[in-house]
Amino acid sequence: YLKTGAETKGAKPTKMEHLTGRRVPLTPMRKIIASRMAKSKSEAPHFYITTEIDMSKCMAMREEINAERPPGRKDGAKVSYNDFFARAVALSMVENRTINSVWHGDSIEERDEINIGIAVALSDGLIVPVLRNVAQKGLKEIAKDSASLVEKARNNKLTPDEYQGGTFTISNLGTFDIDNFIAIVNPGESAILAIGKIAMRPVVRDGKIEVRPICKVTLSCDHRVLDGAIAGKFLQRVKELMEAGGL
Repeated sequence: YLKTGAETKGAKPTKMEHLTGRRVPLTPMRKIIASRMAKSKSEAPHFYITTEIDMSKCMAMREEINAERPPGRKDGAKVSYNDFFARAVALSMVENRTINSVWHGDSIEERDEINIGIAVALSDGLIVPVLRNVAQKGLKEIAKDSASLVEKARNNKLTPDEYQGGTFTISNLGTFDIDNFIAIVNPGESAILAIGKIAMRPVVRDGKIEVRPICKVTLSCDHRVLDGAIAGKFLQRVKELMEAGGL
């Protein structure tokens, strides 16, 4: 810590260390990300809630669905855990419509369409392609649409209609061995779900300790639109749907 002025009187000034480096010009994508995230964090008062989801039934259902694909067949996308989350989020939003809203200064707009953005990492940043009308689609259709959008995103072939119009976003860092993280709400939305890795963890079931595949998720919310009880009810329903496995 810094000492008082009396204690440091007469001390010789230290020479500032010269750090070497280089400045990297911002790419257009990085400029957009910086602008949008700074705007969201400065204007929208965020709050965060976290829960743990037992993925046992989802894992079994995913294995069963993907096993239905004949060996060697490339048509028909494999169902991913993001697809399960997209479906659960959409169904929970149907029951909790306030989550599908956005702040407009003097009003709150409740959207009719439930469009889920899926964050996709790129070499120079990230982009969020949008799955449309997710509540009206089954897992296999969601998987097919999601795989197509992700491929287009990685090949820089998304049309504006395919990355605009999202009403909620999912971001998954589980593939990077991340347990849990907190995301920033995208402008034009009121919440984003941050998904961590699935890890075998000890849990208590009926008074006994069992080891289950657990996934930690954190919901970031715009407090201008959402309150804790609304967000909690929404995330609780997502958890129930995921743990039931009957999506």
